[in-house]
This record gives sequence, C-alpha cells and structure tokens, in this order.
Amino acid sequence: MTTLQTLLIFFSGYLMSRMALATDVHRLLLERLVSWSRGRMSRLILGVMVLSCVLSTFVPNALTILAVAPLLTLLLRRLSQAPRQTSSLLAVALVHGANIGGVASLIGSPANLYLLLQLRLLKVADASMLNVVNWAAFGVPSAIVLIAMSWCVMRVVARSAMASTWVVAPESASADVARQRRAQRVLLFWLGTWMAVLACGALFDAISVQRFFVDVLGKKMPLSLADLAALMLFVGQLGLLLLGGEPLLRMRDLWRELPVKGLILGGAVLVVLGGLAYTGVLPWLAGRIEPAFRWTSIPFVAVVLLITSTIFATEFFNNTTVATVAFPLAVAAAQAVNVHPLYMMIGVSLASTCAFMTPLATPVNALAFGALPGVSLSLFVRIGALVNVFAALWLSICVRWWIPWVLGV
Repeated sequence: MTTLQTLLIFFSGYLMSRMALATDVHRLLLERLVSWSRGRMSRLILGVMVLSCVLSTFVPNALTILAVAPLLTLLLRRLSQAPRQTSSLLAVALVHGANIGGVASLIGSPANLYLLLQLRLLKVADASMLNVVNWAAFGVPSAIVLIAMSWCVMRVVARSAMASTWVVAPESASADVARQRRAQRVLLFWLGTWMAVLACGALFDAISVQRFFVDVLGKKMPLSLADLAALMLFVGQLGLLLLGGEPLLRMRDLWRELPVKGLILGGAVLVVLGGLAYTGVLPWLAGRIEPAFRWTSIPFVAVVLLITSTIFATEFFNNTTVATVAFPLAVAAAQAVNVHPLYMMIGVSLASTCAFMTPLATPVNALAFGALPGVSLSLFVRIGALVNVFAALWLSICVRWWIPWVLGV
C-alpha cells in the first residue's frame, strides 16, 4: 500500500464512519448484534471482537475504533442489569479484535506493510512470493485462533461477568429508512471497491503507468494504476456522500460524537512513544537479547524468544519502532538457528501487531480505552498479559511450522 492509498483509505474510511453515525446505520448494526447475543454477555463480547476484527482486516484499526466505539457507547446507555465490568470487557473486546485484524490480512496493519519494505531493504530471499492471498492462507486461521484464545481468557478472568445476562432497553426505529438504506449501499460499495483496489495493488505490486505517459505523451507521471484507481474512487465516494438529493454527510457530522477523551489520551500516548523512540532503550534492549540466541541451537526456542520479546516490547514502545529494531534481530536469529529469515520477520510483524496489555502500547489502544466510560485498567492489563503469553506461543508455532507449510519455501 502506497502513502497515497493509505491517506485516501484513512480519510474515506473516516467519512464513512461519520456517515454511518449521521444516518443511524450503527443503530441497525447494534440491533443485529444485540439480537444475535440473546442477552448473554459472552456472546456479546464475542460479537464485538469478531466485528472489530473483520473491520480492521480491511481498514486501519484506528478507523475501526472510531466506527465501533460510538456503537458500544450507545449500547452501554441502553443496558440494564449488566455487571460493572461490562464497559471494561467491551473495551478489551474492541482492542483485541482491532489488533487481531492486522494478523488476518497483509493490508490490515501498517506493521505488515512495513514488513514488505524491510524485506526489500534487507534483501531477504523469497520475499517477492509474499502476497495478499498466501498471507490470508495463514493469517485468517491464525486470527481465528487468537480470537478464540482472547475470548477464553476473558471467560476465565471475568467469569461471573461473562456468564451474566442483561436486558437492552427498547429504542424507537429511525424514521428515515430510505436514507439509511442508501447509506448502507454506499458503505457496501466503499468496502467492496477498496478491497478490490488494495488487493490488486498488493498482488501486482502497483504496476506503473509512468511508462504509458512517457511513451505516449512524453511526460512523467509517478503514479501507479492502484494509486490512480484509489484517487478516482475517493472522488467518486465523495460524490455519493454529497450529491444525489439530501446529503448523507454534513460538515457538523465530521466531529459529532467523537470520543474526545480517547483522542486526547491517544495523542498523549503518541507523544510519549515518540519520545521513547529517541531514548536508545530499544537498541540497548536488543543488545541484551541478541546474545541469548547464541546459546541455543533449537529453532523453536529462538522463535519463542524473538516473538515473546517483540510482543512485550510493543506494550511499552511504538510497534513500528520495535519492528525497526526486531527485523535485523530476526535475520540474525534465523541465521544462528538455521531458519529462513522470511519466517522470522513475518513473526516479528505479527507479534508487533499483538499489543493487548496496556493503553500505552499504541495510540489505538489508548483511543479505545478513553472512548468508553469506567474502563478498569487492572482488568485490561490482566486479560492482556495472559493473551500476550498465549499469543506468543501460538505465533511461535505458526512461524516454526504453520507458515513454512503454507508458503512452501
């Protein structure tokens, strides 16, 4: 995904999430989620996790938080007889699902796209074979396992709350059904077309149209076909939002019901993480970890050490910064234990996405933590720490056996 595509999908996704709120489409989605849960907390939490995971598979996880958080805030206002841990469990489900979505898809996380860049810079053999299709072949099953692990941990840590039932106060349906249906069609069009553009761009490595303009017009145009399609798509989506009768989105809708507390907390975390990136702590930590690979000749032990250190380092430092240090470390570890560097670097990318334990881990975690009222930091950390341990073990198994079997390198 190029910089232009990243910016366009972020801004267009933000507009779509605002449109869903303005037209009350999120209320329809809430009703379906409530109906599916049948008044059981465990089913509701699973539904929120799956919803946020699916969304973040195709759009940046920050947009997933901005789209789903108002839905959960509305749900909390309507719940009765719900345990006091409900808000915390919903926040955990939202964060875990959004982060796990980055495991399922090559385009689901900036860390995965950064992986593609590092594979080229470090000249890793067989890197060109990695694409959207074969990533999904191991990413989707891995995401399903991580969702199941997270849900089971929540069932154990918050046993009574997860086993509880609740009642949702009835709410009158929206009067403007025609506008809602139009908004749903626009959302489906947005999702389908962006999936096509991003998949084509990733599969064909952004085929350049520069040659066409040089050969035919004698002018240079440093755009790819995917960039050009994304730009045209963005313009078309703006037209659908603003034209055709009553606009689906107005200026005031751009900031209505934004989680201000979450945005402030997320911005503060971003500043803190940026400051820590310049302290030199991570290179120092990498220097302490690297000798550990020298005393082991067992590949699985080296993989577990690399994945575990990456996951827990990501809880306190920006995941891009962690990956920057961990990718060269992965290559060194692969050479020490005779494992293909491609697998170890994929493991680092997956691990840097799995930040489940603290709001400090990423601005996205902080955004979700601040968006919902009454979230317990203690419960958030306890669940996240256990999921981190199980995720490290599962991703290590994937890197050592599952991913090599899928890729066949």
